[in-house]
Amino acid sequence: MGNNINNDDAIVLNKIIDKEKIASIRQIEMYTDFLNIHEQSIYKSNKKYLAGINHIFYGGYDYSERKILAFYPDYIDSNNIKYPIVILEIRPRNMKFSNNLTHRDFLGAILNLGITRAKVGDIIVKDNFAIAFVSQVVSDYIITSLEKVKQTVVDVQILHTLPDEILTPSFQHIKGTVSSIRLDSLISLAFPLSRGKAVTQIRNKNVYVNSKMILSPSYNLIEGDIVSVRGIGKFLFYQIGNRTKKDRIYIELKRYT
Repeated sequence: MGNNINNDDAIVLNKIIDKEKIASIRQIEMYTDFLNIHEQSIYKSNKKYLAGINHIFYGGYDYSERKILAFYPDYIDSNNIKYPIVILEIRPRNMKFSNNLTHRDFLGAILNLGITRAKVGDIIVKDNFAIAFVSQVVSDYIITSLEKVKQTVVDVQILHTLPDEILTPSFQHIKGTVSSIRLDSLISLAFPLSRGKAVTQIRNKNVYVNSKMILSPSYNLIEGDIVSVRGIGKFLFYQIGNRTKKDRIYIELKRYT
């Protein structure tokens, strides 16, 4: 495995390997818990050292950040995988008298039931209600046990189809010029940060491109790359334009909002 992996990352990777081995030996589907972007990167950086079986990441919708990793044999079509993910709508019973509820409030209420973070995927908050992607093994428990978020009484039900606003995320369009399409340059434009602070985020292992940790500020991006900076946000490198007379490059980013 990778030489720079620490003990905590090794524990994560070994759990994933165990799932992969069972899937490979028994030729069945196996699934991890929800993995955050760093845990996904651990697997992507080390998978060349592993035995190898078909795998796919999925979190319940196309733009998910927290995802499960599914392993499956050749005889299974990836389009027919039954992901153990349940989509829950958590809505105040009386919107008029509800508190102003945040992502932290909804997540905290679920975790206070004794559920571990690994069983909970993305939580999307819209207009004071939440859509939560959770592991199938805890979904019934959440439905029957989650009664309040903060001091607000809530109702929980399964969603079988996602609202259009979830399927199509909102973006802030950012246009500008850069001297090159280096990772640090685009991070500096996207948030905005000074070039030095962008480099610090990269050196501190907070930056991921397509869910894989990148440690080089000079890493060149290509159109379609999704860049995540832990604790700050993420953006899509949408388009490269023409060069200016001073040989700078016009680019367009889409920052997730």
